Amino acid sequence: GNIWRRYFNLVATSYENQELKQQLFDALSENARLRESELAYQRMSRFLEFKTDFETNAVMAEVISYAPNAWYDAFIINCGSKDGIAIGMPVVNYEGVIGQVVAISVSYAKVAPLVGHGNAIGARIQSNRQAGILVGSGEGVCRLEYINYGGEAKHGAIVITSGLDGVYHAGLILGPITEVGDHE
Repeated sequence: GNIWRRYFNLVATSYENQELKQQLFDALSENARLRESELAYQRMSRFLEFKTDFETNAVMAEVISYAPNAWYDAFIINCGSKDGIAIGMPVVNYEGVIGQVVAISVSYAKVAPLVGHGNAIGARIQSNRQAGILVGSGEGVCRLEYINYGGEAKHGAIVITSGLDGVYHAGLILGPITEVGDHE
């Protein structure tokens, strides 16, 4: 009788183990779903704060396609002419400037990221107000050009939009200076 009781206990333990594994899988799946919801909520909250800060008719969009080996060439967002998107519109998020709309369809738009080759924007070093043009390299970085020789570009200084190009609001973050080279 003792062997049979151990056998039945082992079988019962095996079923219980399978049930617990399923419960763990369900809990992990629910946790992942809730985490995604939390991240979406955080993005939406930042978007609403951003929209309020600039009092603009902003449209929230998601990136739905890009070339994985060259994301800085162009990407596609899930908003188009039906959402009020037009060619030439700026694309920004709560962290700063992303790029500009270069083509549209009814439901989608193609965006040229600022870091793409030859893309440019009026810029200013925030700390000393020196104006220049930030030009995309096509390699995922930008170069600040045409700043005055007397102006200092220091590592870590924040570069913002100047507003002089008529596309972007003045004061949007473009990013920090990561390298300072010689004047050419």
